[in-house]
Amino acid sequence: MTWRPASVTALLALALTLASCGPDVPDEVAQHFESLPPTLDYNFDVKPILSDRCFLCHGPDAQKREADLRLDVPEGAYAELTSGSGRAIVAGSPAGSQLVERILSEDPEFVMPTPESHLSLTDREKAVLIRWIDEGAEYKEHWAFTPPERPDVPDAGEGWARNDIDRFVAARRERAGLAPNPEAERPYLIRRVFFDLTGLPPTLAELDRWERAADDDWYELLVDDLLARPTYGERMANYWMDVARFADSEGYLDDFHHELWPYRDWVIDAYNRNMPYDEFVAWQLGGDQLPDASQEQVLATTFNRTHKQNSEGGIIPEEFRVEYVADRANTVGTAFMGLTVGCARCHDHKYDPISQENYFQLFGYFNNTVERGDAIFAANGVSNAEPVPNFLAMNAGPTLQLADDRTLAVRDSLLAAAATQERRLAALVDEQPAEAVSVAEVERAVARATVHHLTFEPDAFERDLAPGGKFVSSDLSATPGRVGDAVV
Repeated sequence: MTWRPASVTALLALALTLASCGPDVPDEVAQHFESLPPTLDYNFDVKPILSDRCFLCHGPDAQKREADLRLDVPEGAYAELTSGSGRAIVAGSPAGSQLVERILSEDPEFVMPTPESHLSLTDREKAVLIRWIDEGAEYKEHWAFTPPERPDVPDAGEGWARNDIDRFVAARRERAGLAPNPEAERPYLIRRVFFDLTGLPPTLAELDRWERAADDDWYELLVDDLLARPTYGERMANYWMDVARFADSEGYLDDFHHELWPYRDWVIDAYNRNMPYDEFVAWQLGGDQLPDASQEQVLATTFNRTHKQNSEGGIIPEEFRVEYVADRANTVGTAFMGLTVGCARCHDHKYDPISQENYFQLFGYFNNTVERGDAIFAANGVSNAEPVPNFLAMNAGPTLQLADDRTLAVRDSLLAAAATQERRLAALVDEQPAEAVSVAEVERAVARATVHHLTFEPDAFERDLAPGGKFVSSDLSATPGRVGDAVV
C-alpha cells in the first residue's frame, strides 16, 4: 500500500457524518486525523488503547465486567447494549456508536472512561478509535497468532532512502512531520555498526582502515567482515541468553555453579553458522526426540533446563519439580509464542487468549521427565552404566557427558578393541567345544587383554573411589572378580 495523506475531503466527510447524527468532534481531536497511519491496525494501533483504558471494566475478566459489555471481542462490541441504548460499536458508523459518544462526552456522569478510573483518553487516542470504527472496526486475533504478511513498500524517503527499511522509516517520519538528519560522519557510522554487531568498539587500526576505505560499498564490506567474526555470535547470543533465562549458577540460597556453558557456546555457534530458525527452535524444544539425535541436538535441549534450581536441604522436591515444569512452560510462551502464558496457571488469562486448560496442556508436555525438584547431584540417573530406580536417582534430572575430541578418540579406540576381542572369543567358541579350553588358558588370555582393574570390595571402594560414603545409589551386587570383587 502506498501511503498518501488523508484527503481533506475525507476528513471533512468524517467530521460531517459525526456532526449530522452524533456528537461533534472537537477540533483538538480532529486535528490528529491527518497524522494517523493510512490504515489502522487493530493489534498495534487500537488494542493497546482498549486494553489500557477499557478492558478493566469491559474486557475478558467476567468478575470485573461492567454493564455486561465486552470490548475485547467483536461479538461483544457489536451486540445490542443491555441498556437498550444501541450498540457500543457500529462498524463503519462512528456516529451510531455509543463508544464514540461516550469518549467525546464532557458529562462526568456519562463519559468513558469514568473520571474516577483515572484512565482518561488523549485526543490522539480518541481520534484513533473514531477512525478505526469509521474504517470498519475490524478485530484481529492476537498478533502472535497472525501470520506475518509482506506489506507494500511505501513510496517515501525520496533523496535519502536507500532500501525498503529506509522507506518504511521515512513514511512514519513524514506522518509525524519529521525530516531526516544528515548522514553521520564515517567514524560515527563505523563505531555504531561495531557496537551493534559485535558489542565491541573498533580498534584504532580498524577505525583508520575503514575511514580510509575507498570502495563505494565500504559499509557493506564492513558489515560482512563483522558478521564473519566470532564476536557477532557472542553479541547476538546475549539477547537469546536473556530469553532463555541463562545463568551459570543455581540462583537460589546455595547458588552453586551451573555447568551449562556448553549450551551457551552452542547458541553462539548457531548464530555464527546462521542456523535456520526452525532448526534453532526444534532442537532446543525437543532435539533429543529427533531420529538418531546427535550429541549437539541433545545439548540444545538444555534450553529447557536453564531455570533456577534449588538445592536447599529443607525443600520439598516435588514442590520445586512442579515449579521447574511451570518455568519451562512459561518460557516457551515467552520465547516462541509471544505470550505471557504464566497468568493462566491460576485462572483464564485476562489479556492473552490462553485458558487455564490451555496452560496445563502445555504444562503437561514438560511434566513427563524423571527428575527431583532439589538439585542434589549425589549420584546420577545412570550409575556405572546401570539404570538407577527413580527414588534413588538423587539428581535434578538428566545430565549429558561431554568429552573433548581426544577423549572421544580414546573411547572409540577402546570400544573398537573390545569389539575385536569379542569377535575373537566368539570365533574361538565356534571352533572348538568349551571343555577343550582350560581355565588356565582363559585366565592367561584375560590377563593379556587386561589394561586396568578396579576392585569393588567395600573397604577399598570407600577408601579410594568414594571416600566419605558408601555406594548405595544402585541395585548392583558384588561378585568375586579376578582381582578383588566385581559388580554385576
